[in-house]
Amino acid sequence: MASCSLYHFGLPQSLEDEGGWRSEKIIKTFDIHARYCFRTFGDVITINEPYVVAVGGCEKAVARIGTRAYKAAYNVIKAHAKAHSYSKVRKQHGLVPIALNSDCRTSANSVVDQKATKGYLSFTLDGFVRTIFTAGEYPAIMKSRISAMYSKQGYLSSRLLEFTKEEKMMIIGTTDFFALNC
Repeated sequence: MASCSLYHFGLPQSLEDEGGWRSEKIIKTFDIHARYCFRTFGDVITINEPYVVAVGGCEKAVARIGTRAYKAAYNVIKAHAKAHSYSKVRKQHGLVPIALNSDCRTSANSVVDQKATKGYLSFTLDGFVRTIFTAGEYPAIMKSRISAMYSKQGYLSSRLLEFTKEEKMMIIGTTDFFALNC
């Protein structure tokens, strides 16, 4: 199946200047872009490697680690869901996925290694899989670890943004197949 990606790491500077994926403005902008591409090309992959977009593009690029990656992931998921729902309203005949990624880490036989691998995959892959495919929310291990760290740092609430009930309903099931770059 031939397809194009709506987003593959190339955000115009003018959108970066407005906050890029950390700004909720990107959701509306991405929707306009998606509508044009659906009309022009048909089948599309909404976003390629959202974990890399959030962490590599919005967190590791800055010296102070904070909420940037979580805010970016939150907006990426909502932008993807909005684009996918538009494709269904238009009655696209093709399939519209999001292309997830994982470094495909494997664990050794020790319990410590297996626990570390589970935690790693919860953040890199399952944070998107669970949110988009099944529950509309992040994995429990991800939420508890982030909350515990934030509490340890003296903050009153977690930096991981929670989806509202309406957002969860919009997000769940918004991919037509499981696409994985490994």
